[in-house]
Amino acid sequence: MGNITSLFLASSFWETIIDIIVFIIVLTVIVGIHEFGHMIFALKGGILCREYAIGMGPKLFSKRKGEIVYSIRALPLGGFCAIAGETEEADLLKDVKQVKLNIVNNKVKGIYFDIDNEKITYPVYDVISYDLYDANQTGYLFIKVVENESEKEIEVDSKAICYSKKEEIQIAPYNRTLNSKSKGRRAMVMFGGPLMNFILALIVFFIVGLCQGFSNTKSNEIGKVANGSPYVDVLESGDRITHLSSGDLSKEITSWVDYQDFMKEYDSKYMSTPIVITYSRDDKNNLIVEAQPFIAINSAGFGNDMKSSLTKVGIVSSLSDGLGDNSELKKGDIIKSIKAYNTLNITNPTWSQIREVFSNVEGGTKTDDDYVYLTVERENVDGEIETLNIKIKPYSQYLMKNQYSINGGQYDITTSSIGLECSTKFSLVKSIGYGFKRTGQSFTLVFDTLKLLFKGSVTINNLSGPIGIFSITSQARQYGIITLLNLVGLLSVNIGFMNLLPIPALDGGRLVFVAYEAITKKKPSEKVETVLITITFVLLLGLMVFVGYQDILRLFKK
Repeated sequence: MGNITSLFLASSFWETIIDIIVFIIVLTVIVGIHEFGHMIFALKGGILCREYAIGMGPKLFSKRKGEIVYSIRALPLGGFCAIAGETEEADLLKDVKQVKLNIVNNKVKGIYFDIDNEKITYPVYDVISYDLYDANQTGYLFIKVVENESEKEIEVDSKAICYSKKEEIQIAPYNRTLNSKSKGRRAMVMFGGPLMNFILALIVFFIVGLCQGFSNTKSNEIGKVANGSPYVDVLESGDRITHLSSGDLSKEITSWVDYQDFMKEYDSKYMSTPIVITYSRDDKNNLIVEAQPFIAINSAGFGNDMKSSLTKVGIVSSLSDGLGDNSELKKGDIIKSIKAYNTLNITNPTWSQIREVFSNVEGGTKTDDDYVYLTVERENVDGEIETLNIKIKPYSQYLMKNQYSINGGQYDITTSSIGLECSTKFSLVKSIGYGFKRTGQSFTLVFDTLKLLFKGSVTINNLSGPIGIFSITSQARQYGIITLLNLVGLLSVNIGFMNLLPIPALDGGRLVFVAYEAITKKKPSEKVETVLITITFVLLLGLMVFVGYQDILRLFKK
């Protein structure tokens, strides 16, 4: 037993490590491409980029290449591109009385503040005055110092670097700063980050299209039988479905469109009875298997036990976000009665009746009408059967209709499935179209989420931060590379879009400043910009802390 426990713990440990690595890679790619977009447009405009960093916090690694310091920082949550003039430039020589200067060919190449460091062998100078900014764009930078008891003005190289004990900063003359450039150039630098996120999403969704192929709906051939299907040992890839029937519902199947139409009608009637599948294999025709569908009550996070003829719950997926609650329901419960809308009460319900009840709960009113009351039989730890009264709060219909899965599918309140997928075929043209379609769909999802937030259907408590994204990423990884890539595309669009919101600390806020200048013909005060950016940045950090706390609470609820 001890060895089995050790193996389980070791397996769980390595699974967690893999999840963390995947999460870091996903976040690094999305944030890295965003900051790369800012950097590439800044460089094209002749703007100084001092640092391109992946992560936040203390530096783990840094290397200067040309003017840019490329660094990896300790916290893999974000990143930045330090663009000169993005905020008010600091006066690097303010209150500095003495410096050591590296002078080459009568030009200052390096300014050192740590004059007591004996390893720096350059001479010490008393500073009288200086101009490292050149606001009037004369093309001349200087520092006036005392040398041999006389004043001397020395030209400063426009790419000179200031060295302190902890860091080195390249000076940024006005003509190398963001604010010196045209409104169009500044707008492109700000928009460059989100633009690269949208391009990343297009590429990722294009790859998904190439990898998964597209439904061959003209064929009635089975492409795949899901692993969870109890018919995986009966039906095989390549079998052709020729007929489906259940109760009074019957349909000849000549294409997968016919199969989909049958399942849609089956769902529209809230059916749950077994489906008789007639199929052919090789030269054998009229083979028959009876399939009990998996009935999913998506709005309440549970489904049936396909192996049981009773109304037995086979799976429960926790609703822990406050928008729904199924915490009282347990796997193995047998539903003996169902009550809703304060009037309806059904004893010994069928799965069809359960589907219909949940499909008609509107939700979103925060009253008793939002709840469905169940009487269930449950086996306790002593093996005895107990009768319990429990309640479930399903997601509202409005919420269900305005959300999409990671793979792009829309959620129905209840669905049925017999675990069959049609054959697929490769298409380069369709893959390109799929990339644009899924990127556009991801945009719509962000709009819908904001609409839900303003409508009050969801609250700030329901938003996810890095911890929540880690949880979602680990789940996506378990479903395979296609689902993980879909998540990368969705997150990339989310980050790009959210950065365009008109908040001063975000790219959208900077675009608002540019628009203000275009309208009023006046540049907003750099000090005012800096104050607004600082305030909103602190507020956003506070929001991240709050959202992270809510993520932790949800993890404990699970």
